Amino acid sequence: RFSPKQLRNEHVSRVYGKSYSTGRAAVVVASAKNVKIRGRGIISGMNAYENGRRFLLLESNFAAGLDIDGVILADNSNWATMFSNSERLRVNNLKVIGWFANSDGICISGCSDVVVRNSFVHGADDALEIKAWRPVRNVLFENCQAWADVGTAMGLTHEIFAPVENVVWKDITVLRYTPSARTPHQRGLMTVHASAGGSVNNVRFENIRVESSTSGRPLIRVDNAKLDWGGRAANTDKPFSRITDVTFKGVRAEDVKNPAIRIEDHSGNGLVSGISSIDVQANGRALTVE
Repeated sequence: RFSPKQLRNEHVSRVYGKSYSTGRAAVVVASAKNVKIRGRGIISGMNAYENGRRFLLLESNFAAGLDIDGVILADNSNWATMFSNSERLRVNNLKVIGWFANSDGICISGCSDVVVRNSFVHGADDALEIKAWRPVRNVLFENCQAWADVGTAMGLTHEIFAPVENVVWKDITVLRYTPSARTPHQRGLMTVHASAGGSVNNVRFENIRVESSTSGRPLIRVDNAKLDWGGRAANTDKPFSRITDVTFKGVRAEDVKNPAIRIEDHSGNGLVSGISSIDVQANGRALTVE
């Protein structure tokens, strides 16, 4: 067991064995440069959820040059990670194994020049996601695997208050996608859901493989609905988001319950445009954006 650890400039932290956090966030990198987190050990939130305590396992805020490799995050009682307002972030071979409600996986928000590679997420919420309370630019998720029981497997999710541009999910395998369809108004397996006025431009989903989706939610969904995750009106003081140049290319999806592409412009003013599908197939049939 250990108390929250805050890493400073030029710090190298190695994780061995299994560590149990007792604080709000297990590892915090705040206002620091060139921090490295290494190891094959586990950072765990074991027993936190049962004891009514919820916290992140790994958090960055106003960090630069953060480099993470080989760590396992498990039993997260809240989001596993939250990388905020940071730049030059590299994540490699990060494994997130969660199952409690709201156990988001790898969350990038307000960051620029980010690469997430060779990583795995299982959780009961969004897996490989972008949020934007501040601008997000130049983010790549590559060669990752996702298993999402709630939320979305990959995409922009709900809190898009600031501009997002140049974001790519490439060579991603979705092992399972199992969310309930009780909230069909929001999210799909691949999602661009911008509900808070921030613009979205140049987003790509390339070489995506889906092994199984038993959810009634669509395979692909792009929308600017000002609704929260429960379908209630949200961000009514914000303009509708403009979403442009979103491409789905080289998608192969099997065993998909709802092989649909849903594109919705809730503004009624043509704010959602330039959405394209190239070589997208589900259950052996081609899908196109209408």
